[in-house]
This record gives sequence, C-alpha cells and structure tokens, in this order.
Amino acid sequence: MKITDKVFWKIRELTKKVKTELFKKGMAIPSKTEEGNVRVGHYVVRRQINGFYTVQATNGEIIVENLNLPQSAVLIANNLMLKKNIDKNILNKDIEYGYAYFEYQQYKRAEEKIKNDPYDYDVRLYKFEHSGEKAEDCKAEILYHYDKLNKIA
Repeated sequence: MKITDKVFWKIRELTKKVKTELFKKGMAIPSKTEEGNVRVGHYVVRRQINGFYTVQATNGEIIVENLNLPQSAVLIANNLMLKKNIDKNILNKDIEYGYAYFEYQQYKRAEEKIKNDPYDYDVRLYKFEHSGEKAEDCKAEILYHYDKLNKIA
C-alpha cells in the first residue's frame, strides 16, 4: 500500500501538533536510537560500560554523567529539552540512591562473614536493612516523577 503525498503531509502535521501539545504539558517525546540509546530532543541518554548513565547533547557535550538510574537520566534530559534547569532534587536522589544501594550491597556481602558475632551481626543487620530501605525510598521518588511524566503522554 502506497501512502499518497496528501496523506503523508496530514500525518506529518498531526505529528507536529501532538509534539507541540505534549511540549506544552511538559514532555518532550523520547525515541530510541539505532544504537539502543534514548533520545529526547537534542539530548541522548547513554548507558556507559561501567553501568552508569550519561545525558549527552547531540553535539557530543556531556551534560550529566554517572547517573545510577536510567529514569533519572530521562527526567533530566526531558527538563533540558524543555529549556528548564537540571532538577537538583532528581540529581540528589539519584546520588543518594547510588550510595545507599552500594552500602546495601556491601552489607549483603559482609553478612556471611559476621554471622558468628551476635552483637556485630545485629548492628550490621540494622544498617543493612536501613540502607536497603533508603535505596528503595530514593528510587521510589525518582520513579514517581518518571511515572508522572509518562502519564502526561
């Protein structure tokens, strides 16, 4: 089935209208690149070899790097595309999540070694549970904003 020029131009105009309406609501439409990255307007979210995420301008300039969660990177790229500042709350929660998750992983590894010392075990168990809860709280707040962004679309 061949699309006529008239239909093509109507689809193109409709696409522009939808993009404009979403932009007014505070959302830039993300798309997937051939390399598997996420593009939000003039910004690209890339997963680095080390597992962290980077928000990079299409001209190659790195805007934010070493983000723990891809949702944080998409939220930051969306704000930049809408000509807003980098949301310090999202950035700080992502950093807080990274520290808490790392601490959680460390306590999880150490748990096997300290089972013989009841006092040390209780203290570390408390810290282990607390760091896991803190990581989940930070992630939940970032996901709340990410889900809110998705509901706009």
